[in-house]
Amino acid sequence: WSEGALTLQFDNTSEHSGSGGLEYDSVTDLQSHTSDNQRSEFEYYTRFMSRTGIELNMCAHATLAAASVLFRKYAAVHNGIDQQERVLKFHSRNSVELRARHAPPSPLEVVTNSVSDSIRIEMDYPWRSVDPLSEKDQSSVIALLRRAFFGAWSVVPPEEDDNDNETDGLAFSLKVENVLYIGLTEGGEDLLIELTVEAFDLLCSRSVDYGALKQTKLHTRGIIICCEIPDGESPVKSDGSSIQPLEGLDFRSRYFEPKVGVNEDPVSGWPHCALGPYFGLRRKKDRVIGLQESDRTGLVECVLKEDEKRVCIIGNTVITVKGRLQMQF
Repeated sequence: WSEGALTLQFDNTSEHSGSGGLEYDSVTDLQSHTSDNQRSEFEYYTRFMSRTGIELNMCAHATLAAASVLFRKYAAVHNGIDQQERVLKFHSRNSVELRARHAPPSPLEVVTNSVSDSIRIEMDYPWRSVDPLSEKDQSSVIALLRRAFFGAWSVVPPEEDDNDNETDGLAFSLKVENVLYIGLTEGGEDLLIELTVEAFDLLCSRSVDYGALKQTKLHTRGIIICCEIPDGESPVKSDGSSIQPLEGLDFRSRYFEPKVGVNEDPVSGWPHCALGPYFGLRRKKDRVIGLQESDRTGLVECVLKEDEKRVCIIGNTVITVKGRLQMQF
């Protein structure tokens, strides 16, 4: 199973249906609390598994995919309920509740949405705060980046003698002053590392040793690498070509999760629960848009509700595969 979401609803007739969802390297299993189609609110338990069989506490993108499948299912039932009022609640293993509802149109939709069958969905997520690391831990994270992106396992300043001056000199092209912030999300899940635009581009031009990224006990899940997009600038690839023609983007990011079996997440909502507040507060905005710069790339729109400590992540979803799965118990 490479990309998608599998939805299972159990009823009294023991019939099961499976549907392909959005592009993501996880499988989502759902069990409905209710079969009353007249209700506008439905609740589901969720479980998230990576392709390597590791169970995750949370997978925002797979939940978005599951919501897309379920909204289409309920839309097919003509019961007089306004589809815009339907709310889906998803309960995760770590007791986090996610809510999904139809999102209002966005100016971005005119540019990015070329598929008529797409559904624009707003997912309500927890606000993830980030706290700075100690100076000692920050130094170990910088050393980790140099190992992972430059292969320098024993880095010394290039002016000192050792047997690997070429590798060490290249690694020191990632300068300490180019690392603007290193923090840890609440609960110790993710490291958040903000770089200058030049340093971010430098790392994007390098191959990654994913095994090296696992060699730290500072976090339990992923590493977020990001940079702010200066006003009036468009992100550009290392070869000089434009990444995304849209203006108005606020930040760029990459998300690595080798600790849980996902080397690099192509596009993910969960790190944006930290990235959105981090850049939104700085830029004094309650709506920010990020570009997750994996090989596939994707835009993530974040609406910030600081008073409620919630982050609404909005995206367009498209069904790519449909089918039926029969199971016997």
